[in-house]
Amino acid sequence: MDRPNNSRITVTVHRGSISFSFETDREGSNLKDMISAIEKLVSSQEGLADIIESPEYRSTLARQPGIAVLSLRLSDLNIPNDVKQRFVDNIKQLSNWDTTLLLLYYAQTGLTNKELRSLSEEFGKPISFTWFDTEFHRRTSEGLVSSRAQPGAKERVYFITELGKKKLEERTTELAIDKKSIGPAKRTEGAGKSLLHERVLELASEGFFKDPKAAGEIRGELRNRGYAYTLGSIGMALLALTRKKELRRILERKGDKTLYLYTMP
Repeated sequence: MDRPNNSRITVTVHRGSISFSFETDREGSNLKDMISAIEKLVSSQEGLADIIESPEYRSTLARQPGIAVLSLRLSDLNIPNDVKQRFVDNIKQLSNWDTTLLLLYYAQTGLTNKELRSLSEEFGKPISFTWFDTEFHRRTSEGLVSSRAQPGAKERVYFITELGKKKLEERTTELAIDKKSIGPAKRTEGAGKSLLHERVLELASEGFFKDPKAAGEIRGELRNRGYAYTLGSIGMALLALTRKKELRRILERKGDKTLYLYTMP
């Protein structure tokens, strides 16, 4: 009696509404050639080459069972250079949580345990499997990250929470204060002002406050430039600049709520 042929595996590569399927054997002998053919096909279509190289695509595709793809790289996270440098300069002082939160903060599609360990090694602060299996799950750090199950996979994907973001932003600010490059000997034109004050005034000089802005909008723009601050620290800086008449504060009421907006004096 002939045995059923179950030695073939169908592999499907998804990208948005586009799917590519092919068969391979259990050794995956043609995976490399087929993936290469798909890459060439996509690159020949305008705009799709950028999609297939995006970190979101690489990260999602890497988690699909039976699909071969290059590992996620540190450069894929697009961590701002000055933020990365602060952590590199203080790498001996970093905890495993510092590194984990930094990586998750800039990973839009989250990271698996394996991806976190791989990226931490590339970053120069390797995190061991043992730490993930023990300290990572301690109650003392509860609420810093969340996780989601992956369909058809055992490994979970981790995401940073708002609490985790706040903790990382505070840590980033601490590292900025500790850097010698912003110490008294390096300050000239900016003497007497905090670094945060200077960055807010930089926004003002670029016309950012032409239309009144709320503290959350200011925080968002600073974050886009790689500067992580808490709303509390930004609020204190805005109050100080308002008292110095370098900014003007407007009280806006919406129903029972009041909101301060900031604009040029």
